[in-house]
Amino acid sequence: METDLTNEDKRFFSALDQVKKYTAARKEMDRKLDLQYQRRIAEALDNHHLTAIQRDHEHKSQIEERRIRDDAAFEEAKRREKGLQEEKLRQEKLRAEVEARLEAEKRAEQAKAAAVEADRKASKEAAEKVAREDSARAATAAVVAPKAATECQTGNTLKCAESALKLEERRLQIYKEVTVKNEALGFGYSINHLSHGSKIQRLIKQISGTKENVRNKADQLIKIFFDSSCPQSISIAMFAEKIVDQCTNPNKAVFAYAHVIVLVASQVPLAIDLILAKLNTVCIYTVPKYISYSKSQFDTKEAYHKAIGYNEEDGGIESEESYISRVESYMRLYGALVQTQIAGVQNTDGVREGWAWLARFLNALPANLYTAVALQAFLEVAGFGLYRTYKTQFKKLLNIIYRDFESALKERGGDAKLNKVITSIQTYIESNKFLEEPEGSSLQSTLLSHTFVPESEYAAPSYHRPATSAGEEDNDAVLSDVEADDPVPISIKIPSPEDASAERFREALAELDQKRDECGRQRDEALREKDEALKQRDEIAKQFDEAVKAKDSSRSEMETGTHMLVTGIEKISGKIASTAKSRNGAREQMDQRNYEIAIEDGKMSETEKEMSEKLNLAENEVSRLVQLVSESDDKLKNLELKMDSQRPLLVEQLKLVSKIHDLLYDVIKIVDAGAFLSRRTSTDLSSKTNELFNVAETGLRKAGIDFRFGNHIGTGKDAASYDRADTLLETEKDEIYALAQTKELNHRKQQIEELEEKERVANETQEAAAGKAVEQEFVAQLSAVRHELEEAKQVVVESEKKLKFKEETAAAAMAARDAAEKSLRLADMRASRLRDRVEELTQQLEQQDTRQACMA
Repeated sequence: METDLTNEDKRFFSALDQVKKYTAARKEMDRKLDLQYQRRIAEALDNHHLTAIQRDHEHKSQIEERRIRDDAAFEEAKRREKGLQEEKLRQEKLRAEVEARLEAEKRAEQAKAAAVEADRKASKEAAEKVAREDSARAATAAVVAPKAATECQTGNTLKCAESALKLEERRLQIYKEVTVKNEALGFGYSINHLSHGSKIQRLIKQISGTKENVRNKADQLIKIFFDSSCPQSISIAMFAEKIVDQCTNPNKAVFAYAHVIVLVASQVPLAIDLILAKLNTVCIYTVPKYISYSKSQFDTKEAYHKAIGYNEEDGGIESEESYISRVESYMRLYGALVQTQIAGVQNTDGVREGWAWLARFLNALPANLYTAVALQAFLEVAGFGLYRTYKTQFKKLLNIIYRDFESALKERGGDAKLNKVITSIQTYIESNKFLEEPEGSSLQSTLLSHTFVPESEYAAPSYHRPATSAGEEDNDAVLSDVEADDPVPISIKIPSPEDASAERFREALAELDQKRDECGRQRDEALREKDEALKQRDEIAKQFDEAVKAKDSSRSEMETGTHMLVTGIEKISGKIASTAKSRNGAREQMDQRNYEIAIEDGKMSETEKEMSEKLNLAENEVSRLVQLVSESDDKLKNLELKMDSQRPLLVEQLKLVSKIHDLLYDVIKIVDAGAFLSRRTSTDLSSKTNELFNVAETGLRKAGIDFRFGNHIGTGKDAASYDRADTLLETEKDEIYALAQTKELNHRKQQIEELEEKERVANETQEAAAGKAVEQEFVAQLSAVRHELEEAKQVVVESEKKLKFKEETAAAAMAARDAAEKSLRLADMRASRLRDRVEELTQQLEQQDTRQACMA
């Protein structure tokens, strides 16, 4: 056996090493695939296509699908291994049952003698206990009535007994302390805590109405509570929350839930306090208490509905039908809990608490639809147990309900829902449904468990608590109008041996002999059955050993498959997360690139607009310069034509002027020469004459004759002729001078005109040269503008090319993003399908576990 275990350990560790190597290889392969995938995406983005990337992505998706199919195969192997394990457990259980049956047969004879005496003592004690409780209840009824009347209302809106409020406050304080402690321990953040929660949830779902199932589930829950890997307070809090939530499911397992709760609370008393606190939180009628609507206390109807326990659904308040259904489920669980009694197990909230709840309910709460639904659900479940314990007093309570509570309900109106509840309560009371045991209250026995589980453990509950003093009773739970009846004594007649006759004694001896023979036959038959059972036990032991070996092998395979499945799921989740991260990064880069492209596009459009404006200005300037050049060319051509036409005339005029000038100079020379000769001749003659006259006058004066010749000159003919000649000469001279001056004046005028003409021609020539220079300057500017225009056109063409390239890049990026999103959607869809498949397989495993548990 040790060798087999050693070999199994070696195989297990070798398989574990293989799994680790496989995991490392897969991680390395995934890393290489990721690098290759990212590289190809970058190349595809540079080349503006993603077909190769899509093909690689599809290939990668196919690899993932194959991997997931392999993981599903491992899961199937795990499920089969689990089936084998459960079969082995069933065989072990069968073996234990056989052994227990043999042991029970040994103890059966020993228990027979003590059974009669125990029954007789139990009957006497029960009768005495009932008598004491009835007398104590009757004695305290009159004292409690005034107090109960004062405790019915604690305010205008809250209606509840004071003792019930104190009890609720105590439970909620315990619940709050446990919650604070669990939060300090990190409740809800540890994977171990979540694992325990899932185990508890699965066990609660597997609870069914059989004794063996209830015992097994209670034992398993207690083991979980005492598991050191999870704090007990966290496990109990999760159990309380999940079993209260589970009771809302429409099934008939509330009595089984109640049995499990009582069994668990017997080992863990904190569980019953947390469960009742949770019930008081989700359903105020389990306290019992009622909150009336008041506009001063509640701003809206929605706030009031939340205060009385309505849940929020899709941002609003749940429907009234859903709320009533939940209230009914919670009250059924509470009713099953208070009327559950198990032999050898103390229920701290038993039937006495149910009686107190009913008394507080009728004393404090008003009659309406919600309270009526709560009362109906409680009576349907707990009415049978209350009647078994209190009998006539319970009937009187039913009479009060029939007379007062139902009449108050009928006075509220003719609502269809309320009428339905009224009819149900009335039918329950009139048809005495409380005499019938509720369906599911008695747990069933399995085919194998009834042979070794004593029926005394699940006997009918006695519904009697130990007698207490009148001061220790819950005084507020007793109705003021319920009177105690006299207890009915229970008498047991025991025949005395003196009344038996000898004949009857002989008959008894004969009967004892017959019974002894019959017991001998039964003993032989039992021994024979024992031998057969021993053979079956040996055979079962062999099967058990084989099953243990198969279990160990399948367990190792199952663990390996489980590890690989978990690893595969983690890898898929990691890949999905990395893909989503890369997708988000690609989207951010594309958005950033689009933003940059948009900015560059805006700048290019602005630059293009500016260049267009400059080009328009340059074209306008060029057109203006071209127009000026054309006008200057026209003027220059006209001037050249005029110059060409005037040039021969000007040359001829210049020649004529030069000739005139020469002639004038010749005339002036001639005139000047004649005038000088006459002036000299006349000067000489007059000077000589004057000299002669002066000599003659001097001689005569010497001779003594005073004579002057001047007085006699003008008197003769010569003097007249000389005077006329002088006059003519002067006239000619004046004419000559006048002609010379005129000629000189004309010459000067002609020179002035010539100079003016020369100046005009020079000016025209200078203007033509200046026009040519301006024209050359305009032509240079025009060529420069044309060069700038060509450069601007080239820049615009380059800008258009860049813009087109950017548009193509943006389109390629958009196509890449669409392809990446499509691939990611495909991967998400496949991952969701695989996740659904895994969940479906998990549900099938749970259902298989449930069916096998039910079959067991």
